[in-house]
Amino acid sequence: WNGEHIDSVSVVMAEQFGIEGRAGFFDSNGTLRDVVQNHVLQVVAALAMEPPGAASSDEVAGRRATVLGDVQGLAVDDVVFGQYEGYLDVDGVSPGSMTETFVRARLRIGNDRWSGVTWNIMAGKGLAETKSEIVVTFKAASAPMFISQDCAPEPNRLCISMAPAESVMLTLQARSASAPLGTAKTALVSADSYRPEERVGPYTRIFDDARRGDHTQFASRAEVEQCWRVVNDVLQRLEPPVVYARGSWGPEPGDDHMTPDTPVPGVDGLIEGDRP
Repeated sequence: WNGEHIDSVSVVMAEQFGIEGRAGFFDSNGTLRDVVQNHVLQVVAALAMEPPGAASSDEVAGRRATVLGDVQGLAVDDVVFGQYEGYLDVDGVSPGSMTETFVRARLRIGNDRWSGVTWNIMAGKGLAETKSEIVVTFKAASAPMFISQDCAPEPNRLCISMAPAESVMLTLQARSASAPLGTAKTALVSADSYRPEERVGPYTRIFDDARRGDHTQFASRAEVEQCWRVVNDVLQRLEPPVVYARGSWGPEPGDDHMTPDTPVPGVDGLIEGDRP
């Protein structure tokens, strides 16, 4: 779980709906403040932190704060801001508003574990679908076991889906009987480990944690300060956001300056067949 084996990590928080019903709040904040500096960076911290030395909420929070301190502050060239078509027509949105409904960014973590790994994050509204997930792309093997001119090997990927359904999917290159010495993508999917009737909502869980005094799911002050440090330099941008079609995956490549190393919107398209 480090830069020796992992090529890139993508964290996606996509929402199909817009800002109707909360335009007054959203237009004065935008996606960067609303979900990136807190929710998305907390997911990054949970993935990238060093293993905690003890099963305590203070230890976990300390590890998250440490790795967030290693995240380099975002620069203008690291971020794309977008605004979906029709945003300016929503009641409560200021005329000519430059508030972003979409953020795509590259993060770099300056420690030994994640040296050379690109962290891609994406969050937005008015997108193709609603889902939150993590896609870890592993580096290619130095010497593939099976070689075929008709079947170029693809990277192995781990997808952790958080919403709307929880699942873990690992796609591997496996021996294919249909191609001599070739390989094909094979998906290994986790079984549903939760009974739907026993699941509790996120707010129910967080209130219960607070009642029991379990701070593990809460951000400490040190974490919050580091998250704001990461985004601080790009909060007051001067360029207007790139307009994108509602129902798309945000600004098209070429509409912005960040075409290389852009994040994968999800594993759809990477894996044939239906999602679990």
